[in-house]
Amino acid sequence: MTMVGADVSALNGAADQLNAAADELDASAAGLASTLGALRWIGTVAVRFTDLWGSEHQPRMTKTSGFLRENSVRLRTQAAEQQRASAADGGSGFLGGFFNGLNDAARKANEIARRQRGIADGLAADIQRVRGLSDAEQLAWWNSLTEEQRLAILAVRPGELTALHGLPEDVLRQAKENYTSLIADEIKTSSASIHGEVEIKIAWFRAGAGFEVEQTTFRDGTVELDISGYMKAGAGAGDAEALAKAGMGGTFEFESQAEADQFLKDLAVAAAKGDVVGFLQKSAAHLGAVEMTRGVEASADLGAVEGKIDASVSVSVDTRGDDQGDVTLSAQASVSGSMKSGTLGVSGEGQVEASIKFNGTAPEKMTFSMSYENAALSGVFAEVGEVSTGVTHSGTAQITFDLTQPEVADAAAAATACLKRGDVAGASQAMASVIDRAEIVVQSSVGVQSSVGFDVKVASGELTTNTSVVTSTYVKPPGGSFYEVN
Repeated sequence: MTMVGADVSALNGAADQLNAAADELDASAAGLASTLGALRWIGTVAVRFTDLWGSEHQPRMTKTSGFLRENSVRLRTQAAEQQRASAADGGSGFLGGFFNGLNDAARKANEIARRQRGIADGLAADIQRVRGLSDAEQLAWWNSLTEEQRLAILAVRPGELTALHGLPEDVLRQAKENYTSLIADEIKTSSASIHGEVEIKIAWFRAGAGFEVEQTTFRDGTVELDISGYMKAGAGAGDAEALAKAGMGGTFEFESQAEADQFLKDLAVAAAKGDVVGFLQKSAAHLGAVEMTRGVEASADLGAVEGKIDASVSVSVDTRGDDQGDVTLSAQASVSGSMKSGTLGVSGEGQVEASIKFNGTAPEKMTFSMSYENAALSGVFAEVGEVSTGVTHSGTAQITFDLTQPEVADAAAAATACLKRGDVAGASQAMASVIDRAEIVVQSSVGVQSSVGFDVKVASGELTTNTSVVTSTYVKPPGGSFYEVN
């Protein structure tokens, strides 16, 4: 039996490189320690850095060089074992054969995927044509395809099959399952958030700051944690105001809820020690993107009716840029209101946001998000602040357009012009003609919301927590039909 083994010389060469890297790291650490010892550096910053160097950085460099040396030894051991195995079986080695087998399987899977995509894309126009046929004609078309063609469409373009109601029930069920799996990282199953804001009003001047932490769990088990903060300042007269705002945020991504929970526990410990920035820097492995936000926010109080119903409307236009070079332009309009009788009441909010993401200067994706939320509220204390809690019923609809498709390019250009003016309604009208090419996800949730607020002299503030669980999800793939996700 002849098998291909690992390259002994390559293993020894890699071991030499690891050992050399460890030597360089030790030399750098020793040189930096010597330089710091010779510096005439005084003050609190010097003390802090010297302490960190001795307690964290230098031990970490020493540990890293040790890790490199250990793996250098392992590689030399594996090279020796490989050489012995090759001598015993005439030049063969199980490890090399095993990995070559894995590589062959990966190459074969990639080749199958490329072939399936080519077949499915070649049938794209045919799938669109069949949508206009009767159920019997759709079934006849499906039966006329080869087995390879059917498998390719189910793997690459399953969403479009959901619009062909004449196909067999098991085919439609498989198409829905396949598409749901493709977007499992977009379908949320639960969320929890904390939002805090403080604002100061002196005559016509307004200034404020706030933060938000939101955790979202998705169908595939992954978890996203968005942490952001902002500041705003501007002018207000009566019940209307216009504010400039700027902020910064980051999205942390986790493979499981357990990872996210541990991150939050460690973050709380870091906050207690006053080292949040340091902790976040150490957690860079989970950081998906960092965003800087700037924009303008305007709002107006519509006034109360007989002291029972109060409503306000606000509009904002933001530009966000992340550390990966992507820029997002968004416009948002929201209406909020409440109705009270004594200390009990109901509040609600509706919001529409449209955004377009650019990869460099090329438009990549446009998203419209619509949401509503209401909660039963209760409780007032000290005539200064309010404590409220209640069950929330909320819903979201997210419409996403792939702007790399030529048929949506013209509509996207018109919608972008509307967004720059803050015209959300105009942007949605511009995209109405290509709505069939959009992916739509509609979800309903139920949860619990609580808030604590205060309003005294020139300062006001609020802290709100919200947890919710998704109760129903409906999906419409591009070119497909709505179906419920179980």
